[in-house]
Amino acid sequence: MIWELVPFFSLFSELIPVEFQQENDMLETNELIYCSIVDKQILKENEKLCEKRGVSSMINFPDELDKLKYDYMEACKQYDIPTNNKAVMLYYMANKYENETDAEEKRSLQQLIFIAISDTGILLSHFNNRAQSEDIPYEFRQLKKRYLTLMDAYETMQIQKNEWKYVLAVKRLPNPDSWAVADDTLYSKQAREMTYLYRNILKVSERDSPELYNNLYYFLRQVHQTPMYWTVAPLFFFQLMVRHTKRLASNENLNIAPESIWSYKEYKILKDNGKNFRQYKAFSKLFRKLCKLYKNAQGVNLELCRYGFRQLSNLSEWIAEWQLDKRKKVFDRYFNILLDADLSSFEAWEPAEYSSTVIFGQTEAEEQNYFENFFEDYLQVNEAVETYVVDEIDYLLDWMKYIYQDIEKLQELTEKIYGECIPKLPKNKEWMMPCIKAQIYETMGEMLDKAVRAKILMDLG
Repeated sequence: MIWELVPFFSLFSELIPVEFQQENDMLETNELIYCSIVDKQILKENEKLCEKRGVSSMINFPDELDKLKYDYMEACKQYDIPTNNKAVMLYYMANKYENETDAEEKRSLQQLIFIAISDTGILLSHFNNRAQSEDIPYEFRQLKKRYLTLMDAYETMQIQKNEWKYVLAVKRLPNPDSWAVADDTLYSKQAREMTYLYRNILKVSERDSPELYNNLYYFLRQVHQTPMYWTVAPLFFFQLMVRHTKRLASNENLNIAPESIWSYKEYKILKDNGKNFRQYKAFSKLFRKLCKLYKNAQGVNLELCRYGFRQLSNLSEWIAEWQLDKRKKVFDRYFNILLDADLSSFEAWEPAEYSSTVIFGQTEAEEQNYFENFFEDYLQVNEAVETYVVDEIDYLLDWMKYIYQDIEKLQELTEKIYGECIPKLPKNKEWMMPCIKAQIYETMGEMLDKAVRAKILMDLG
């Protein structure tokens, strides 16, 4: 396996600084017992999770693609899953997965979903003859490799999920004032580095943050004395900085309740007023820099930090949308694989009759003129269609039903949406009508893709 399966919680004695390993009256006996019990419990639970790795489910990978394809399609029939389009199939599978209560059935559906995600067109090939290609043996090996990688990442994420609940279980932080420190070099160095990151990235002056260093130094000592917090130190300090920004900078002897940094927060990621965009960009950079600062620290688990980051706010949605080049440093491996996966409803080898140009008759010159010289109209159409279809979701569900099945029905749906969303065009813009209808047709496909990805990330992320 690429990833280390043994949780690092078994290394408590190694991850706590030497001066804290001596007997000390500060840390109460019941806390030491609690840490020991939790350590054993995590190991026990993670061992059970590790035992499940590689356990075969409903479909075993045969040596031939034809056999896998037959087994796969039979499984889809069993679950009454439509197979006319990959995105539609994934949506229905995820829906059944969400509502399934039987553990074995749920695992079988998960496997079907992961195989579909791993496929690049040799298993679910509707309009191409790739099954006869000379590259099929190689492509088939790659499908299996991608599937096993995805399963491994998922099972690693399950271990992180198990560890995360023990991070949240810590209800109070120790008081470090009575804990003698022989050498505070470690704390002072890290406190200075984090003070610099805070001021530089969040744009806070030294004058406006007189207590920042002292507070960070104090929390560093607390985190070092709380093993489960030390494992997620970058995330702890990120949450501390963004949830208690002003208090951390200016309040003397700041104390916080742990639940104040681990509670979920909903940011206004859909409202872009410039200020929000800059703030979320700064938050993303701060988290990445803190992870980099601790990447070589013994006992710190960056993958657990990245998993936890997704659990604490909707910032992950904003980063996935606006910072594609940064997300690999923000998200855990499993989530990144899902974000990279091809879940599109578009078929690369679709017949010409499914092209919007053939259906609505706009010329290439008209399309170019519309997009380049009437871009504001283009954006208004997009906004109107998306707003309307979100409220009238049946249109999207019908689109799933007819995609690559019934061109006339898709055209009929497009005409209905046009009639509901687009006011009568002035005479000098009547030439735009086929272009706008083609845009609606394409927008529906894009909305379907977004709905499927959101469904997969919500139900299996």
